[in-house]
Amino acid sequence: MKIVVIDSSMAGASGDKILSAFVDLGEERLKLEMEKLITNAIGDKLFYFDKKESYGFTGIKAINKLADVKYENLMETLENFSNKFQLGNWGRKFVNEVASIILDIEREIHGKEDLHDLKELDFILEIVCTAKAIEILGIYDAQFFTTPIKIGVGWTKCGHGIIPLPAPATLSIVKKFSIPIFLSNENEEFTTPTGAAIIAALTRGKTSPPIFSVSSMGIGIGERDLGMPNITRIIIGSSEETINVLECNIDDISGEILGWFEEKLRGKVEDVCFLPVFMKKGRSGYMVRVVVKPENLRNIIEVIMRELGSWGVKIYTCNRVRVEKEILEDFVKIRGKEYKIRIKMNKNIRRLKVEYEDIKEIAVKEGIPLREAMDLVMKQVSQKYSFEI
Repeated sequence: MKIVVIDSSMAGASGDKILSAFVDLGEERLKLEMEKLITNAIGDKLFYFDKKESYGFTGIKAINKLADVKYENLMETLENFSNKFQLGNWGRKFVNEVASIILDIEREIHGKEDLHDLKELDFILEIVCTAKAIEILGIYDAQFFTTPIKIGVGWTKCGHGIIPLPAPATLSIVKKFSIPIFLSNENEEFTTPTGAAIIAALTRGKTSPPIFSVSSMGIGIGERDLGMPNITRIIIGSSEETINVLECNIDDISGEILGWFEEKLRGKVEDVCFLPVFMKKGRSGYMVRVVVKPENLRNIIEVIMRELGSWGVKIYTCNRVRVEKEILEDFVKIRGKEYKIRIKMNKNIRRLKVEYEDIKEIAVKEGIPLREAMDLVMKQVSQKYSFEI
């Protein structure tokens, strides 16, 4: 199981520091890819990333040279930028969730969507780019955790005027999601509403990861000189994962029902398969085996009994170890046309696999057999990368 810990115990969390920490995880390749996407969306050298140091810590800092551009319709603008950055389903859901968290809090505090700073382009870029970086890193299916976040006291100036610290929106978010905090007596806004909302959307306030081994770390550096490291860290690791295996034997069912059942579970379970077996009195049937995460156990058992008519389900608990994969985006040329593909990569075992849905799309658009599309794509990928296919 992949583990991601957002560590904002040193200097709190803001949208730019969290984004920069994720970009730092992907090193130069991700930095260049993100800057290319941002340039295509808003123009060159307006929002980019640079390697910087903050009191002995080297990491990535977001350089913001944006003009004071504001948008009237926040959700419409987020949808527009989600399209520009070609976010997947996970990224779009994350962006909408962060925005919804902040909008709900604004309604609670002010009685209306009194956005001010949230209409600015840097806010939009911070959450959309964070979603894209997580998707490119391939860690969107990880378990996210947070440390207690640092929050300052005193006052600060924003679009609403002078407000107390902790900012009302930040305080409301950490209260709503039970995110632990500790107060510093320094007059600094260590954690912003955007930073708190991103942590809330990713972690839901979870603070106790299982024992895990660290594989990488990213450091995001903030704008201000605090007289100490102004950093947020993202720590990535892996842990043995506890899963459940569900089994039942069915001898009075058709292939169409099994196909329907697999469709119902698609995206909700880790795996599902049907094994032909001989049952009592020589009847042929199927052993249905479903791999599911513990938090979804009861819901999936209900689906099995309802859809298959099973009288009972066997439950096994076991540990699972999976290789860590990174998802790359690349392009192939088929009959003179360029197609974007996603490639799952594991550097440790040196294996690559092209996403099936992308190959299927090529086959449909080119009107060629799937096997031919696979051969054409695999040939180009194998020539470009030195890994096995």
